[in-house]
Amino acid sequence: MISRGSIVVMAIGGALLIISIAHHSQEWMRVASRLGPIISVILDGGLAISLISAGWWLRKQQTTLTPDE
Repeated sequence: MISRGSIVVMAIGGALLIISIAHHSQEWMRVASRLGPIISVILDGGLAISLISAGWWLRKQQTTLTPDE
């Protein structure tokens, strides 16, 4: 059975990734330099992807556990 905790962690990571991309794409259109928004998306998106990965890892760890007898 899949725990809701891992799904919540992945959902938060996914939401943060979408928000990050939306925010920095607007920033891309407003500033003259392109380097700043690119670095920001890499940093913010990387953190969001690490949350998604952590949720995936939790999901895999929970499916390999054996029940206590």
